[in-house]
Amino acid sequence: MKNTSLMIFSSVLLLLAAICVVGCYRYEPEYKPVTKTVTPAQKSAQEIRILLTQADSLKLSSSPRPRSVKTTNPVIKSLYPTALFAWNISLKHNKWVINDRVIESASSPLDLTAIFETDPAKISTTIAGKPDLNGSYRGTIRCVALPSGKIAIVNVIHIEQYLNSVIGSEIYPTWPASALRAQAIAARSYAIWEMGRHTSEHWDIGSDQASQCYKGLASEHPNVIAAVGQTKGLVLTYTPANSYRPTVLPCFYSAICGGSTESGSPIFGYDIKELPAKACPHCQHTAPASKYRWPSVKLTKSYVSSKLARQYNLDQIDKITIDQANSFGRIAYLKLTDKKGKSARIRSDEFRHALHSATTRIYSPWFEIKENPDKTSWTIFNGKGWGHGTGMCQRGAQRMAEQGYNEFQILNFYYPGAIVRKGY
Repeated sequence: MKNTSLMIFSSVLLLLAAICVVGCYRYEPEYKPVTKTVTPAQKSAQEIRILLTQADSLKLSSSPRPRSVKTTNPVIKSLYPTALFAWNISLKHNKWVINDRVIESASSPLDLTAIFETDPAKISTTIAGKPDLNGSYRGTIRCVALPSGKIAIVNVIHIEQYLNSVIGSEIYPTWPASALRAQAIAARSYAIWEMGRHTSEHWDIGSDQASQCYKGLASEHPNVIAAVGQTKGLVLTYTPANSYRPTVLPCFYSAICGGSTESGSPIFGYDIKELPAKACPHCQHTAPASKYRWPSVKLTKSYVSSKLARQYNLDQIDKITIDQANSFGRIAYLKLTDKKGKSARIRSDEFRHALHSATTRIYSPWFEIKENPDKTSWTIFNGKGWGHGTGMCQRGAQRMAEQGYNEFQILNFYYPGAIVRKGY
């Protein structure tokens, strides 16, 4: 696997190098398809590995019937065909088990859809006996045995097919076409950037909001597929400080900035001029009112302490103060102080993720906080936006598209100075 990871990483580097020499893509009224001969290395670099979940067991089924079975393993061959074309996969004593039959050592990943030649495949998983994931996915479904005893379910798929699902998961497919195309370019850039960061793991990216939302076939839509096809291979690039070579920009984005975006430094630690904090007059016209300005939240000191005190080596937390904010009032860091006077610094985005729940909804790191008269709690108020706020504001992009801006103008507003280039 180390050699395989090295090959994938080398392929991604080849892709990034290709971006450097292709040159700036200029906007044309009509998109023209690009026909190229793709080498095996380039094809590998264009495949992304998505972690769907980590589960105790997996059920894979196919409709219609799988075309064939490609394997030399006699036990697997004996499983085909089955009455329902369904396979229950689990781990037992570090061996793969399919339909209660031991297959082989789990020291290597198991590419199920490559074996049973089914695409798309429907999969469902369980964690601690409870249903977890249930959906249909294109590409390869790969099982990886983890040291914890769980199975990592990984979907290996071409980036463009991946984006057909991501865009429909992230924004509404009924939004104007230029907003869909802007999202496609940003999401493609983010995916390739993530691929360049992972060299020794079994996957490149997650499938939830911590990475990019990905729901397989469930979120594909003709409008999205068209937008992805029209922007095929386009990525945003920037030239890092002390370098003369452009590289892919980490295109962070969030649902609603609330009136201004945040720079890349406080949230993600990337001091990149193409990820600035800037005013956004757009999302106020399209964002739901309850998310553009969200309701106040009460936090008891006991609740905050239960979530954060041990992690920061503090006693019961007694004070919360704003330690750093930008010119728009967006909080970068908070200071937590316990009853003994010991304090710790915490990123505001980490603070809100740690405390957010069904009853304490903290939608963004942009808010004000005050201690209540009872001295046992705080109130978070004047909350603005939904998400971390760095990069493109999705509701802002929607508004700009409605006003007639094209995707390049939208991207230039949120990532000023970044250049759109052909990656492949």
